[in-house]
Amino acid sequence: MSNLNFSIWVGRQLYRYAYKLYRPLYFIFKRRQDRTELALLHRIVQPGDTVLDIGANIGFYSTVLSRAVGDTGKVICFEPNEENFRHLQNTTRRLSNVVLHRKAVGAETGSIILYLSDTLNVDNRTYQPTSYKSTEDVDVVNLDRFLFNTPPVDVIKIDIQGFEMEALRGMIQLLSSNENIKILSEFWPYGLKLSGSSATEYMLALQGLRFHVSILSGGRYVPITDTDLQKMDDLGEDVYFNIFASRHV
Repeated sequence: MSNLNFSIWVGRQLYRYAYKLYRPLYFIFKRRQDRTELALLHRIVQPGDTVLDIGANIGFYSTVLSRAVGDTGKVICFEPNEENFRHLQNTTRRLSNVVLHRKAVGAETGSIILYLSDTLNVDNRTYQPTSYKSTEDVDVVNLDRFLFNTPPVDVIKIDIQGFEMEALRGMIQLLSSNENIKILSEFWPYGLKLSGSSATEYMLALQGLRFHVSILSGGRYVPITDTDLQKMDDLGEDVYFNIFASRHV
């Protein structure tokens, strides 16, 4: 067993059988692994902001964003999986500026099948993977309709295992309501392809909405070139990035 596979196995066992130990260890791991992303969020999220946490999982980023927006801001979280959502509720139960929705985010409001990972709780998908342990029927929402009466959104953090293009299709008006809105998104070409989209389509859609897009590389964000993009559509399952989209360079 490789070191990576062993780490995944340990994480799965802790999540299933020793969650009280899993959560603090996972939060420590995320603080180390996501240092650059966290530094970016601390820079762009301001007190009083409205922030979306799409794919909130068990609430690591939700707690970070709650502190950043302060008492006058709001963090709106979306997590469709029943077990993860229960843990998310527990993580954020004392955070009065956090609002939770047990829903997926997509192009149309309705229902969808959520395929639960047989390896990691962070790898549930809204499209059928090669291997999965079980399924759940979950609500899916179009954000333009669901958040119609919400104040303009300032920042979006989104990580939904390749379903980002579908979510984007359902939030065009939301993205147009605030010229200064910013997006921190997972960018997983393999997952985008499996969900019926592609790295190129997602990138062109963001650019079509007048976003400048940078990719995390070497601990910093650098602009994505056309040459970079051409190489990404056929990348394998283990290759993923984080990207930052803003209308201001």
